[in-house]
Amino acid sequence: MSNLKEILESLEKMKTKYVIKKDYEKAMKVREVIKLIKEKMEKQESTFLERIIKEKAELAEKTSKLKDFIENNPKFDELTNINRILLINQFNAMEMYLYALDSRIEFIND
Repeated sequence: MSNLKEILESLEKMKTKYVIKKDYEKAMKVREVIKLIKEKMEKQESTFLERIIKEKAELAEKTSKLKDFIENNPKFDELTNINRILLINQFNAMEMYLYALDSRIEFIND
């Protein structure tokens, strides 16, 4: 993505030079290329964001089910100590992962 940003910066400079030289035909062509690149970048960001949102929703559902199992299912109490500890650790890791996905979504939206 950063390569596209660098290309955009170069194209903006090129467009400015053409406008200064009053070569409006070339400036308009460069402007169209800039527009296409920006559209492509927006589409990539949107698709990326959608994947993260979907991943977060799936993880939230699994996390909720595990939490319910730990807190409400009598079978949890029948597990060995180590298995209960491992499931609680898994739940905590899933919660941290949810937080990380939330942070990424917030960062992308800003």
